[in-house]
Amino acid sequence: MAMIEPIYIINSHIDYSGPLSVLLDSMRSIPNSRKLIYVAGCTEARLFEHEGVLFHYVTHNSFDYTGLIELVDRPALLGGWRTHFFCLQDTMELGSNADALIGETDESKWTTAVFGGQCNLVLYSAGYLMRQKPFIDSMRNCSKKQSVEFEGELWRRCPEPYRAVYPHSHIEVKTNVQSPYGQSSATRIQEYYRRVDIVKWKANWGQNMEAMVMKP
Repeated sequence: MAMIEPIYIINSHIDYSGPLSVLLDSMRSIPNSRKLIYVAGCTEARLFEHEGVLFHYVTHNSFDYTGLIELVDRPALLGGWRTHFFCLQDTMELGSNADALIGETDESKWTTAVFGGQCNLVLYSAGYLMRQKPFIDSMRNCSKKQSVEFEGELWRRCPEPYRAVYPHSHIEVKTNVQSPYGQSSATRIQEYYRRVDIVKWKANWGQNMEAMVMKP
């Protein structure tokens, strides 16, 4: 197994600064040069640096595909960064072992998924993302329903010899826990992906979306 240092593609929204701050606080040990933050739903597109982290404000809202759309539309940026990218949602928290566990992978694989791509937790090679540019661009301004339906789609599209799953990447679910976003936030369940040491605070459970939940 090779050890790589992935760039983290963080998808957020202009109204989710609270959850985003929780995620970023959990990533303090990871160098800022390996974080790219994409904030959807903004009135104008702009790029700025805050405390050493690059923030991309964009006018579209494409949920989990926001950052990937921006990335493949700027291939020079792909070439300028390292070769692997891992997608995160702003309603997640990374444990202290997450970066090392995510980086422990087969470098020759184009994609490596957590539990079959649940929550789009997937490691991608830069070359594979460019191969999938037409599909990624087609998700611009997708609906929330579409974004859930297409969880893990890029991993599924990857030819079998070039894709992998993090071993033993099962989910532990807790329902009676207080989220870090305060009493006024949506009721959430806690999903813990032990193999990569990531917590997801999920709010769309129990909303008749069970048929769209990604399965490995």
